[in-house]
Amino acid sequence: MIAPSELCEALHDVIERHENRGLIPALKGADKLGRPLLEAAKSLLGDRGGRVAICTGFFIPSDSDPRPETDGPIGAAQLAHFLALSGWRPEIITDGHCAEASLLCRNLVQGEYEITVLSDPDLIEQHKAAWEAGTDGPKHVISIERAGPNSEGKVTNIRGKDITDFTPPLHKLFEKDVASKVITISLADGENEIGAGNLLPFLQRSHGAAASNSLCIVPVDYLVLGAVSNWNAVALASAITILDKDLAPNLTKACAPEVGSYLLERLTEDKVAVDGVIGDYSATTVDGFDIELSNNVTRDLLRVSTTRTVIDGAV
Repeated sequence: MIAPSELCEALHDVIERHENRGLIPALKGADKLGRPLLEAAKSLLGDRGGRVAICTGFFIPSDSDPRPETDGPIGAAQLAHFLALSGWRPEIITDGHCAEASLLCRNLVQGEYEITVLSDPDLIEQHKAAWEAGTDGPKHVISIERAGPNSEGKVTNIRGKDITDFTPPLHKLFEKDVASKVITISLADGENEIGAGNLLPFLQRSHGAAASNSLCIVPVDYLVLGAVSNWNAVALASAITILDKDLAPNLTKACAPEVGSYLLERLTEDKVAVDGVIGDYSATTVDGFDIELSNNVTRDLLRVSTTRTVIDGAV
């Protein structure tokens, strides 16, 4: 009988396997790589039926055709669709630069979840204040491929380019005071994204003082690192399914590789989003990874979470 902890470790193995920036091996070598899928899934299951806010959207400035990345909106749509089918009340939060991608993805999956577009810093603060003042705010706030500020308050892309002006401060929704009961989760693949604050001491030592200025300083309760953030979103849905086998049909409906491929195809064909690594429209890659490899990763995640041991009631 396979324990849920073993299966979730296998999910981490899958999303980490192809990482090619050196971050995950470096963290593993220093024994600093957290693997919190099981804990994050348990936390979400403890709030079944509650609101979940999912923040996404990574804008790629360009002189010719600026667009958001395909990594992020696809995973956010699949996770939100899975959660909505499974009884939660998800809300995707993005900014005006990236809204079209999230809206298209929701239409394509026929998802029944809200999308809130926040670009003005004052409105972001008001949105957070409304959560805190009310009785129906989200208990969980999830970031999927969302950049955050460095120690100087600037946001940079992976190449070190300042994109602060194109990145409204949705990271404010992840800031907590001592009384906050909100659980924050980041599904990330880079050091400049929300959640990298968890790794700040290690990254500052390994990068040096100058390079550390590009690192996001925003921490979260659970940081899930993988090669592609879309994969991490499917991994979180898979971890929830490991704990509740009855959700397997919802997982395969929302997160099948064919769904991800279709979303990528349409985002590209409609010229809504680009591959963030290539910097151009691509229906054959996500974050520089071939779509067939990506589909195989998704198949592996679903295979781990819907193994007969689980379906037959091992957990």
